[in-house]
Amino acid sequence: MSNARAAIQHFASRISAALPVTMRGDVVVSSPTERRGLSPEEALSHLQASLRNQRASEVERHGLELRFRVKSHRSVYRHNNLLLDPVDRGSVVVSEMPDGLRVSYDLSFRRAFVVSGCLVMFLGAIAVAGTWPKPHWRELFAGMLFGWLYVFGATYLIAAFRFPRFIRRVLLKQKGR
Repeated sequence: MSNARAAIQHFASRISAALPVTMRGDVVVSSPTERRGLSPEEALSHLQASLRNQRASEVERHGLELRFRVKSHRSVYRHNNLLLDPVDRGSVVVSEMPDGLRVSYDLSFRRAFVVSGCLVMFLGAIAVAGTWPKPHWRELFAGMLFGWLYVFGATYLIAAFRFPRFIRRVLLKQKGR
């Protein structure tokens, strides 16, 4: 059983390397006015509270690391809580540098990858079943590929833009208090 699990993990790591189903990045808060009075522990506490406010379902703290999961069906009351919608899990690590704080994050988009793929395949099946004459497979494949890139790529790019801003906003907002 452990050999099968190791093979699956190896295969999953190969897919992760080939496809952008994870996102890693760093946010550095380095100027003295941005960082004044905020320790890594306090920064992590503020990020933990903000992730819970964004409706992350499980937020666990392990030293200077936060690990969180996001349920697929969760209650979201405001449109600005959509930050974590394409994310199924992630982690945030806060470390101290000589001139500031570094917040490293790792987000997984596997659920968005699968859901967007299933959606595009479903729409492709409808296109095949509902049209006459039947579209050529190359046209259908090109349309489905474009649709998948549009649906998955848009959510990935939005998260790539918004998540670092979310981290910076949380840390700067706490400094102003």
